[in-house]
Amino acid sequence: MASTTLTFLKNAFCALQMWVEEIWQDTVNLRLTTAELRKDLERMQAEIDRLRAQVQHHEERDRRRQYRAQQAGLRELYHQAHRPRLPHFGTLAPIPDPRTVHTCLRKAARELRRIDERLDSAGDPTEE
Repeated sequence: MASTTLTFLKNAFCALQMWVEEIWQDTVNLRLTTAELRKDLERMQAEIDRLRAQVQHHEERDRRRQYRAQQAGLRELYHQAHRPRLPHFGTLAPIPDPRTVHTCLRKAARELRRIDERLDSAGDPTEE
C-alpha cells in the first residue's frame, strides 16, 4: 500500500511537473510571439510614418502646383489688362512725354487760378 501511495504521488508529481513545464513552454512561446508582434508593429508604424510623410509631400507639391497655376493665371490676367486692346492703340494714343504732361498741368493750374481770381474780384452774388 505504501508503494502504491508512493507510485501515485510519484505519478502525480510527474504530471504536475509536466504541467508546469508545458505552462513554462507556453509562456516562452507567448513571449517570443509577443516580441515578433512588437517588431512587426514597429515595422508597420515605420511604414505608416513613411506613407504619411509621402502623402504630406504630395499634398505640399500639389498645393505648390496649384499656387503656381493661380500665379500664372493672375499674371496672364494682369498682362491682358495692361496690354493695349487694339494692336494699333500705340499709334492712336501714344504715351505722352512726362515733361509735356507736367507743363500742361501747370498751365491748367494757372488758368484755374486766374478763373478763381476773376470770380473773387467780380464779387459773390449770394452776399447781396
